[in-house]
Amino acid sequence: MPAVQECCGAVGPREGEPERESERQTGVQVRSAGGHEEERFEGAVLVRKSEKCCVSLCQIVAHRAELPANAHGNGLPASPVLSAPRIGLVGAGRSKNGLGPFLAAACEAAGARVVGVSGRNPARAVEAAEQLVGRLQHAVAAYSSARLLAQHVDALVIASPAEAHAEGLVAALATGVPCLCEKPLVPVDRTADGLALCEAFRRRGILLAENCQWPQVLPALWQLHPGLQERPVQTVAMGLGPSQAGRAMIEDSISHVLSVVQALVPFGMDTAVAGVRQTDAGERAEQNVVTFRMVEGAREVAVELHLRRCPVQPRPAWLAVNGARIDRRIGPNYEQSFVAANESVPVSDPLHQLVYAFVAHLTPRNRERSPATVASPALHELIAVRLRCQEAIFRGLERGSREFGAGGG
Repeated sequence: MPAVQECCGAVGPREGEPERESERQTGVQVRSAGGHEEERFEGAVLVRKSEKCCVSLCQIVAHRAELPANAHGNGLPASPVLSAPRIGLVGAGRSKNGLGPFLAAACEAAGARVVGVSGRNPARAVEAAEQLVGRLQHAVAAYSSARLLAQHVDALVIASPAEAHAEGLVAALATGVPCLCEKPLVPVDRTADGLALCEAFRRRGILLAENCQWPQVLPALWQLHPGLQERPVQTVAMGLGPSQAGRAMIEDSISHVLSVVQALVPFGMDTAVAGVRQTDAGERAEQNVVTFRMVEGAREVAVELHLRRCPVQPRPAWLAVNGARIDRRIGPNYEQSFVAANESVPVSDPLHQLVYAFVAHLTPRNRERSPATVASPALHELIAVRLRCQEAIFRGLERGSREFGAGGG
């Protein structure tokens, strides 16, 4: 079996060289395709750049688990940074404005290494892997399923559309690897499944995180509005510019505002949602304002989510607590800052902050997938509360804004 190495012409015969007897016996075939040479063996395809260069980028495209093993026995090219956690990306493309490429970049910036991807369409997974090879400048493998991918990595990052999240979540559970999932964890009509998955992660002690970035910007709010942090939170408002319209606009954004409320007020599993309203229930609504109250015991917070469809980036965004507002500004190289009045505070990309925190949990002990893997039960509960509130909000919208929920009204 040909060895896998990250150097020009290191795999299989070079152009003009005869096919070796060992390759005929193992069924290796070499053909030219799209400026690359592909080698096919035992259900796998290895693509290498055919250009003459001093550093080539090898890519393994695996369609089965039986990959040729390297020294690590996992079928992937050995990472030059042996201590870097290996990340598998489920849904690496940009369908439905997915964050796959951005999450991959954030993982690498945090010190991890994206070594493989999977997708619902194998051909598109191969294409996404090829694009990441160019972006990340190292080998990336493409797998036909999240389950196969999870067997070769230390953690999964799910960036696929919400209706496909369950496949990645189940794969992470089956292999016992930590998981960071794009929001929402599951679509509203699959809330029961999402709660069951969340409980399974909690019960097994496997880290599960949801890509809700906005709590990371609260320090900028406190800095721009001194003294606000000491006051009881009565109202939370957020403005976002999702790319889709109508119901999808709400589905794409509701987790963000819920996560901010949770970061400010300790709402638990008994939280009720009341007084749900929206200004435009149209299927093609370009603008909408969703309002509701979150209630638990003596705690009550009025929430507003202001949405205006914005199909192109940079998209507007703002946050207000008790009427004190900050607005996001995007500069060159996607540098972010928040402004209020005449003051401005620079902020590290909230996505990178969240991913950095996730990667920091991937300690060697966790990466060994031992039964002693530690995950915060509070983190699982936060996700479960969001799922319940999300379902309650949409139920309220579908019932014509009737109030509901224990303690609501």
